[in-house]
Amino acid sequence: MKRRRNVSILPRDYFNTGNALHYSLRKAAIKAKLADHDIETHALDAVSKAFSVPIDDILGRTRVRRIAEARHAYFSIMRNVSRMSFVDIGSIMDRDHSTVIHSCNTVSNLLETDWTFKELYTLAIDEMRDEIKKQHNHESV
Repeated sequence: MKRRRNVSILPRDYFNTGNALHYSLRKAAIKAKLADHDIETHALDAVSKAFSVPIDDILGRTRVRRIAEARHAYFSIMRNVSRMSFVDIGSIMDRDHSTVIHSCNTVSNLLETDWTFKELYTLAIDEMRDEIKKQHNHESV
């Protein structure tokens, strides 16, 4: 089965899930002409602030739930905003591509079942969007 890459063809339930958040964030990143490296930095900072987890812990190997959830959120945001491959995202944090796939699937499940996670995830995306817009406006001036 071929995977659709055309953003204009959206699934029926697109705006009922977290995908609408990713879409608006991706639009902001494209408008600001951010490279993948800049998106990595913004995503890491935003997840760290929203989940109240230090960046070193997100990059670490600990499996404490709140830290693992922040790491899952980071992987998911990177996948949905930067459109980097699973392998490339995994190599950022010295992880296997299957770990990134698992994280993205976990985020999808958590967004449907865990309201606290959904609020923190939305907060991270909003924080990242604000930072991207702030950087874009600063560069425009």
